[in-house]
Amino acid sequence: MPIRIARHALDERTPHRDLYVSPGHALFIDGVLILAKDLINGTSVAPAPPADGEVIEYFHVLLETHEVIFAEGAPAETFLLWRDNYEGFTNFAQFARLYPSGFAMKPFARVAGFESGRDHLKALLRLGMRWVFPGLEPIPGAREPIDRAYGRIAARAEQLIA
Repeated sequence: MPIRIARHALDERTPHRDLYVSPGHALFIDGVLILAKDLINGTSVAPAPPADGEVIEYFHVLLETHEVIFAEGAPAETFLLWRDNYEGFTNFAQFARLYPSGFAMKPFARVAGFESGRDHLKALLRLGMRWVFPGLEPIPGAREPIDRAYGRIAARAEQLIA
């Protein structure tokens, strides 16, 4: 299910229109790549189910190297090719013929993301506790780039609603 990043969810200019990405697509925020699914706050970043009968079709931008480009003004990653993660492509056979030995890319920047649903839930609980108890110290080893970005985007969403 696509994730909708609402207009101006990231800052007063970005994105300049609603941006729809896959849950595993990363945005370049604060010097790291953060998966869209890790930024969901239910307001300005939220799952966007398709309308009845609507089909979602994803298009991936694949370059020679993993890069960051602008999508509706937001810094978003191009496709990160690794192992055989292109097998779901519609043009898989053509791609395999063009690159029979395959290749893998180095990420443009460090990818900050939660490995499992359990990690994601723990992070959300930790963020909630920090909202209730502002002086609460972060848990050692917490993924601070995600916490900071999530907190900033969620606070912005609350301001926009008020």
